[in-house]
Amino acid sequence: GDVLLARLTRQDCRKGWLQMRQEGVSWQVVKNCHTALASCLAQAVEEGLLTTNPAHGSTKRLWREPLSPPKPVLPTEQWPRFMAAVQTICPEHGDLFDVLLCAGLRIGEGLGLRPEDIDASRPRLAIRRAWGRHGFGPVKGRRARTVEIPEALAARLRIRMARLGSTPVLF
Repeated sequence: GDVLLARLTRQDCRKGWLQMRQEGVSWQVVKNCHTALASCLAQAVEEGLLTTNPAHGSTKRLWREPLSPPKPVLPTEQWPRFMAAVQTICPEHGDLFDVLLCAGLRIGEGLGLRPEDIDASRPRLAIRRAWGRHGFGPVKGRRARTVEIPEALAARLRIRMARLGSTPVLF
């Protein structure tokens, strides 16, 4: 970059991580870049080129910084066309694709939904498990989360639950 090694500060590192996030780079890639930079700077400290490692502590509380909104899976203006194709090709899967698009879920997370994952009082879903090659397992990152969905979709899912009866899975 354009910052001399001797003038690199923790704040410079922090600004770089935030800029990466605002450009849409995932947290994991930012973390990997931080690890690589911290390792290089540790070597510079060991060789006496720096007195301290400016990368150390540069990611503390970084998740609290304001970030750009996540990019949608499919641009919103393309949803009607996509959903029309779904209704033509496989109408029985319309609700599943609607959930995937509206909630931003991975396919395995959508297939892992159970009736108890639909909040009865509010339009939201609890994402607790995913369906994969070996059956049900944890979601990516092993952290359950809750996502908001449109009220109309929540109502359709409640109707679907009533129609399915006591099935263990939603889709």
